[in-house]
Amino acid sequence: MFVTPKHLITVCKKVSEKTPGTLIAEAMLAEARLLLAMPEQNISTVSAALGYSSVAAFSKFFGRIQVLRL
Repeated sequence: MFVTPKHLITVCKKVSEKTPGTLIAEAMLAEARLLLAMPEQNISTVSAALGYSSVAAFSKFFGRIQVLRL
């Protein structure tokens, strides 16, 4: 991308008032919700599809984000 981390953060905050990390977490949460809504999907396949090394790591992320969004 040839963009410094500092510049990326500045641009993201200017455009969306959010950090790149927050934008990524929100996108992953939206994808997780879509996948979990499908009857044929389970938490193991969803966590693997999103790149998590374990169901526990995914559950921790999902739970933390859900609490922050209340």
